[in-house]
Amino acid sequence: MSSLENFPWLNKAFLNTNLLTLPHSSLIEGSKGLGKSILASKIAKTLLCSESSTSSCDSCHSCNLFDQSTHPDFFINEDDSKIYFHHKRND
Repeated sequence: MSSLENFPWLNKAFLNTNLLTLPHSSLIEGSKGLGKSILASKIAKTLLCSESSTSSCDSCHSCNLFDQSTHPDFFINEDDSKIYFHHKRND
């Protein structure tokens, strides 16, 4: 999967997203080819990261599981236009 930084419009959207105030469910929609899956994966990885709340650290156990597509709380449906993940916040 491509990096978010390769898509300036996605990077801007990610940086403008307050991850601490996201609702329990979000829908990302737009035309085909805009990189919606890349943005959704970046948000999910950051929320699942156990070391950082602003961007994924890319080195913790959770990030490693995510990168290996084995994180138990992240699932991509066979219909790759929909991405689901489970995140339990420690408030």
